[in-house]
Amino acid sequence: MDNKKQYKVASFQVGQTKNGKPMWRIGLQELDSENTLSGVIWSEDIPRFDGTKFKVGNIITFLGQDYNSNYNSVVVKNVTVVKEAISGLGEDLTKEYLAEIDAFLLSIEKKYSKKPTEEDPHTMWPLAELANKIRSHSINDKLFAITPAAEKYHHNYIGGLLRHTYEVWQIVNMLIDKYPVEKPDELRVAAILHDLGKMFEYQTNIKLGIATIDQDWLHDEISHTQWGYRYAHDCGCMDIARMIASHHGKVEWGAMFEPETAEEKVLHIADMLSATIGMTTIEKITQVIEEMTKAKQASENTNSTDVEEKEEDTDVCTTSSDIL
Repeated sequence: MDNKKQYKVASFQVGQTKNGKPMWRIGLQELDSENTLSGVIWSEDIPRFDGTKFKVGNIITFLGQDYNSNYNSVVVKNVTVVKEAISGLGEDLTKEYLAEIDAFLLSIEKKYSKKPTEEDPHTMWPLAELANKIRSHSINDKLFAITPAAEKYHHNYIGGLLRHTYEVWQIVNMLIDKYPVEKPDELRVAAILHDLGKMFEYQTNIKLGIATIDQDWLHDEISHTQWGYRYAHDCGCMDIARMIASHHGKVEWGAMFEPETAEEKVLHIADMLSATIGMTTIEKITQVIEEMTKAKQASENTNSTDVEEKEEDTDVCTTSSDIL
């Protein structure tokens, strides 16, 4: 194959062949068309490549040859980067999302800080304890800010887990205003906790911008859903634990059971909406960052103009004063 056509890197996965040898698989989307290819790089060729060329979102051209076992696959032999994608959320968005989530959890801590007593044994203190635990041990963990939310499909970029979590939390907030739920604060906390286990389920390669499953972690923890269920369960928040256990919607999709309560259904719907039509790709993040940059530049230009006008006014006043 020649390298006249340009392709966008849709996914980049590090895997193994049936013989246990390393291999790279690259999902490619032809620009201005719906044509896709699956690029393959075998173990003997991997040392020749700089993996950063396959960062998700990069626009590339390549030389390759058809892979006979699948007409839609190609063995990649040479790559040229036409346009390099950004790596992920960036510092400004990361700080913004973390600050909002942290502020909410802190408000939950304060709201339900009353501990159980003999006179009032049924307080909501376990919810405050869970919020504190998430703030102290999870969202402030540097892994939360860099981990992709998936290997291949949605939010598969650096910081994708943070963005997906933020989206689910925001969607839940909107749905709570529209539909009756009995436990809105528990639902909001569940939205933040539902995928946090992916920080450990995935191993993130910052340089390549990819996530790979940590099979050793899965052997002990089963899945991020199981991890999240136990995380809430250990704090005595069983309703939240059940929301997390069912948030995938169906057992065949990874749920421990299907959603039953209104809260469980809302969390599942919010998760599904984010994963399918949210800020799922690096291109959508790029658009947001570009818009933020333009707005910031416009604001700086406006402020600069205001300062200049004030200086001119000051000069006029000074001159008038001297004359008088």
